[in-house]
Formats: sequence, C-alpha cells, structure tokens
Amino acid sequence: MHIRTIRPQEIAAVRALCFTAFEANIDFTSSPQASAEQILHAPLTRMQQQYLNTFAAFDEQENPIATVAHCTQRARFDGGIVQMEAIGDVASLPQAQGTGAVRKMFAEILQQAYQQEIPFSYLYPFSEGYYARLGYSCCVKNHIWRLPLSHLPAMSYEGVCRPYLADQQMEEALEQVYSQAAKDWNLSVVREQPEWNRQLRLFTPFK
Repeated sequence: MHIRTIRPQEIAAVRALCFTAFEANIDFTSSPQASAEQILHAPLTRMQQQYLNTFAAFDEQENPIATVAHCTQRARFDGGIVQMEAIGDVASLPQAQGTGAVRKMFAEILQQAYQQEIPFSYLYPFSEGYYARLGYSCCVKNHIWRLPLSHLPAMSYEGVCRPYLADQQMEEALEQVYSQAAKDWNLSVVREQPEWNRQLRLFTPFK
C-alpha cells in the first residue's frame, strides 16, 4: 500500500470508492462516472474545484482503497479572516481498515496545512471519538428544546413569504443576510461563489 495525491484519470475510481463506502449516491449525481464528469468539467463546490488535492491509498494493483479529500477556504476568527482546511469524503474499503491508511493521509494533509500556516482544520465527523485520536475536538454543541406551541405567546409580524427563485437579486439578498448574521461567529465560513453554489444549487435553501 502506498499513499499519494490522485490523478485526473483516477477520479472516477476514487468516486466509486466513496459511493461504495457511503452506500449512497453523492454529489447529487447518479453514478461515480457522473460525479467524476462533474468534478472534471463543471465543478460547483470548492471541494470539487480542488479535488486533485485528494489523497488516496492504493494497493499493489494501483486500485484506490482509501481516500481523504480536502480543500482550503476562508473563515472568520476573532474579528479577522483566516484560512481553514476543510476535510471531506473520508472513506475506506474493508481491506484498508485497520492499516493506518486514513491516519497517514491526515498526517500528510495536516503537515501541508502547517507548512502553509493554515491554523484550523474542520470536518463533520461520523465518530467524535475516532477523530479525537487525530487531534480534533468538538467545537459545536446543539441544544434541543421542545415546547408546546400553545405555551408561546402570539406575535405580530411584518413582511411577506414567497418561494425562492434563482435570480441575481434574490441571491445577493441572501448573501447579505448570511454575512450580517455570521460576521461575529468564530469559524463560520466566508461564503464565496463555490459555497453559494452548494447552498443554492445543490441544496434547498429552505433547510
């Protein structure tokens, strides 16, 4: 087994690895080949745009058996803007599990970030305990409150509700609302065009 960044002709095989490991279609595409075509010819998200930074572990036949994707984006911290390394698509086939492949790829990515003076790295973990061994810790806590609606006082409101339509004026308004709301949130992402592509073109903005 050896580890390196992937080549353009290997993107489809790496996407197939992810489709298999996650047991689901990803990138809102129907197949690994469709996902690879999007990455190569019409990348929407920052991760897709920087996908050739992806690391993979290969077996003796040069088949990818584990992978970790990453990209660099800007985030807010203590009133300033810093670089942050985003991690995604952490996937491995059974034959790679327990070999240390994922740990070695993280070591490569974090060493690169250190050399580039990137102070933060973040991911959405499937297991907080697993990633804690790689140096990550939880920085977000959710609090869920369940209150009967009948206990809430009636409130007056102004304004209108209308469906989102993909037009420039509406997108600019949404960007302004987000920027104002997130300006004081540490580690909130500075959303630029790739992030808005993800929010407005891949996901529904009503979530």
